[in-house]
Amino acid sequence: MREQVGLGRRKQVLVSELLLLTALITFCFFMARSTYLRADPQLIGTAIMIDLTFTASLCHWLLGIRLGGLPRWTLVPTFALGLAVGRALLPASIANTGAFSLVAIAVLECSALLVATVNLRKIARSVAAARRAGDNTFDALEAALLALAPSVPGLASYARFELQIWTMCCAGWFMTPRPAPGPGVFTHHKEPHWFALVGVLAFMVTVEGILAHVLLEAYHFTTTKWIFAASSGYALVWLFGDLQALRVYRSAIRGHTLELRIGARGHATIALRNIASVELGAWAEADADEALFVLFGKANVKLSFHEPNTYKPAFSGAKRVRALLVQIDEPERFRTALLTG
Repeated sequence: MREQVGLGRRKQVLVSELLLLTALITFCFFMARSTYLRADPQLIGTAIMIDLTFTASLCHWLLGIRLGGLPRWTLVPTFALGLAVGRALLPASIANTGAFSLVAIAVLECSALLVATVNLRKIARSVAAARRAGDNTFDALEAALLALAPSVPGLASYARFELQIWTMCCAGWFMTPRPAPGPGVFTHHKEPHWFALVGVLAFMVTVEGILAHVLLEAYHFTTTKWIFAASSGYALVWLFGDLQALRVYRSAIRGHTLELRIGARGHATIALRNIASVELGAWAEADADEALFVLFGKANVKLSFHEPNTYKPAFSGAKRVRALLVQIDEPERFRTALLTG
C-alpha cells in the first residue's frame, strides 16, 4: 500500500511540474509578444531566456528530480527545450546574436559541474574502487560518472574526454610517457605526422583568430568578437590537450595482453591468445563488425580476433568488434612483437 501511495504522490508531483512549466512557457509567450519586449528587447529577452532555462531547470530539479524521482540527466533535455522555445518565441534579431549559444554551453558545463559536486562523495568512492581494480584515473572517473547516468553513456564519455583534454593541455607538458619507451611500447602519432599537422592548425587558428578579432572590433561586433575568441581558445585547448595525450599515453604489450591506447581517442585491452591474425596494409574504411582506430588517414595494421573484443572509443560506450583497423608507428615491429609475444 505504501508503494502505491508513493507512486501516486510522484505522479501528482510530475503533473504539477508539467502544469507549472506550461504556465511558465505561456507567460513567456505573452511577454515575447508584448510592448515590454519592444521597449527593451535585450533586457526582457534575457529575462525570458533565464525563465525558460534556469527557472525551468530549477523547477525540474526540485519537483521532477527531488520529489518526482526522475534521473538527474533529465536536466539536460529540460534546459535544451527551454533554449529551443526561447529561440522560437523571440525575434530573430535577438535570438540569432550568438549569445544564447554561449549561454547554452556555459549552463551545460556548469550543470555538469553542479551534478558532479552534489555527487562528489559517491564519485570519489567509485573512482577509488575502480583504481583498486587496476583502471587508470580517467577510466575510473568515466566509470563513476556512468554509474550516475547509465542510460546515457555518451555523457560520461564526453565529460571524461573534456576533463582529460583540459588536464593534458595544462599538465601534460610536465608528464613523462606512460609506459616508458621500450621494446614492447608503441606510438601512433609519427606515421601520420600528427605533431606537424597540429602545429600548422594551431598557427592557423591563432593568426585567423587575431585577424578576426581585430576586424570584428573595427565593426563593433562586440558579442561576436568575444564568442569567436572563446571558440578559438577552446580549439587550441583541444589541439594541445590531444597532442599531449598522444605523447603521454602509449600502447604496450604487457605479459600476454596488448593494451592499445591512442591518447584520449580510445583504448582497447586485448588478450594475445584472442588475436587470430595480424595483417599489414592500408584501410580507409571498416566493415560493420570492425572498428577504425586511427588519428588521420588510413590504418596500416588489421587485428582480427577469434572472439569479439571490446573497444572503447571516445564519446561513446564500449563496442564489441571482430577486428580493429589500427594506425601505428613501426607496423613491422608491432607485428613481430605480437606474433612472438
